[in-house]
This record gives sequence, C-alpha cells and structure tokens, in this order.
Amino acid sequence: ESSLVEVCSKRNENIGLLAYSPLCGGILTNKYSNIDSPKNSRFNLFPGYMERYKQSLALKAVESYSQIAKKYDLTPTELALAWCYKRPHVASTIIGATTIPQLVENIESYNKISLITDEIENEIEQVYKVYRDPTKNM
Repeated sequence: ESSLVEVCSKRNENIGLLAYSPLCGGILTNKYSNIDSPKNSRFNLFPGYMERYKQSLALKAVESYSQIAKKYDLTPTELALAWCYKRPHVASTIIGATTIPQLVENIESYNKISLITDEIENEIEQVYKVYRDPTKNM
C-alpha cells in the first residue's frame, strides 16, 4: 500500500488506511514454514487460497521476519501486527483469526507497539529491501 500512503497522508487527503490482511492470509504467522502446517488451516482447507504466498519468495521473507521476531522475543504475529498498528497512517486492520487463541494474540499484539523500536524497524526495512514484493517469483 506504499503508493497510497502519500496520497492519504495528513498533508494531502488526511485519510486513514485500512490494512487488509496484515498477516497475509496467515503466512506471516510462520505456521506454514514446514510440511507439518496445521491441517485445519485455510491454506490446507481451501485449495488455491492465497496461493501466491506458497509459490514464491514469500516463505523466505517470512523466515527473515520470523528471525527478527525471535531475536526480540516476539512471535511473528506480534511483530507483524504491532508493526502495522504502529504505522501512523493505518486507521485499523482487518484480521482473520479462526481460533480464540489466534484472536487473543492478534488483539494483544496491540500492546506490543512500544516494543517496535527504531532498531527493529531498521531490521524490518532491510528485509523489505531484499523481498520488496515476495509474492512474485524473481
């Protein structure tokens, strides 16, 4: 959504952005990083669901983001959502928890915003520079 940020910024239209699928259909939770991914997950229940995240560099990007999360004692979910919640232009997010524990983790991630330091943001930015659009094969 980077091209929309400038248009929607306070100095232009002053419109908050709604982050759709900030966990990329669950891929940023890192639960799909191995063959033993949950059998009752959307990726396994619905063939073709968010297919672009399974056949691309996305899993490599997720692994890199997950390493950052682990380094700072966060789950990949907490890192992704807290980073998103911290963006000044994001007015809200659409989450898609399918279990109560997922919902709790998503909501409690809001309390992790203060843990997203400049150092963490810089590390996230470095990963982003490598995998600018990981849903496309390079």
